[in-house]
Amino acid sequence: MFDEGELGLCVCIAEPRGDFSLEGYQRGESYVYRFIRSIDGSSDSYYRMFPVFGASYYETCSITAFNKHFKKEIKQ
Repeated sequence: MFDEGELGLCVCIAEPRGDFSLEGYQRGESYVYRFIRSIDGSSDSYYRMFPVFGASYYETCSITAFNKHFKKEIKQ
């Protein structure tokens, strides 16, 4: 089972270029993420990556991939 967790903006800090099956992300550009948390331990938690708020299309990436290629933008 999963819980839809944190929703926010992140910036690409290193272009994946196919790494972790992620394509099309540009360094310095902002994207929307949603953290999907495993609540029963049967699967790994992961991130959904959206091009903009409200988009129905998303790609998934592991926590490792997210931390390597993206940085969460700080809310002010």
